[in-house]
Parts: sequence; structure tokens; C-alpha cells
Amino acid sequence: MKIFQIVLILITLSGFGSLSFSQKDYASANPEPETINQIRKLFYEAVESEEKLEELENLFSKNFSEKDLIYHPALLAYTGAIDALKAKHAFNPFTKFSRIISSLNTLERAVNREPNNLEIRFIRFSILHNLPGFLGYGKERSDDIAVIVSQLAKKDYVGYDPKLQKYVIEFMVDSERLNASQTVQLKKLAVALVSNE
Repeated sequence: MKIFQIVLILITLSGFGSLSFSQKDYASANPEPETINQIRKLFYEAVESEEKLEELENLFSKNFSEKDLIYHPALLAYTGAIDALKAKHAFNPFTKFSRIISSLNTLERAVNREPNNLEIRFIRFSILHNLPGFLGYGKERSDDIAVIVSQLAKKDYVGYDPKLQKYVIEFMVDSERLNASQTVQLKKLAVALVSNE
């Protein structure tokens, strides 16, 4: 399974710093479930296709204002992930580097807004997993692993489809970044998910 593919199963605004926002602002930025599913699908396809990446960017510009992207943590995370894909498709090393830094800054803001959000943490982990070690981010990667394992252990099928959770589990185990205890725990969860299908 390709590493970037799982990121897309789910699934920059630098310079805004820390923003305060009201619940009213947050609620007005909530996308329809159908739109989020479309984002996830397009994001998956954009891993290998610059045309799909452009289509995804157009979907964002057509459906969301800048305010939506600032206030809604999942949308903010996807804008960061889009920047990571732009880095992947870029030829110029400087462009690649600046896009990935922008991506990680945006993802950090999304994580800070919803630190226990499985999808946001998984998007960031998937990107960090693919970065060379010399860039750092080991602590963030470890934090993401801990939150992802914890959230999966809750078996919250209301917020996250079991099929999606199964893909996340497979990716996490295949990443070989888990400790032995986490690997065993996720493998048990995968068996439970399969038996519930």
C-alpha cells in the first residue's frame, strides 16, 4: 500500500498566527458530510494526479471562504495536506521545501484546535511519516501515534466509519513506527473491525 494513498483516504494559510474564534464562526464553517467525502475522495486521487489536485483546489475555492478554512480544523488540515501534495508534485527543491514547511505549520494549527481529532492527526502523521528524519518532527510524529492509537481504541464508529478506521490501522501497522504494544493493540482492533463487518 503506498504511503500517500492512506492520507488520501481521509482527506497554505501561513501567517495568521493564533486566532480567536467564536462557536458561531465555527458552526458556520461546518461542511456537509457529502462535501467532506468528496474532499477525501479527490484528495486520494490527487496523490498521483496533478489534475485531481487542481480539481480539489477548485472545490475548496468554490465551496469555502477563507474564513471557513481558518475556523474549521478539518478544512484547515486539508489545506495543509494540499500543500504537502503540491510539494510532492513540485520539481524545484526550494518549492518542495517551502510547501512542506507551510503544510506542517497549517497542520499544527489544525492539531492545536482539535488535538484529539483522529482524521487531523492521521493526515499529519501520514505526511510526517514520509519526511526525511533530518527535518525533525519526531516528537510530533510520536504524539500523533499516541493520539491515533488512543482514538482508535475508543471504537468511535459514530464519528469515524469502521472502514476508514481499518485503513488507518493498516497504515499505522505498515508504517513500522509503532512500539510492540501499540502494534498488538491495533492488530486486535483490526480483527474486531473485520468480525463486525
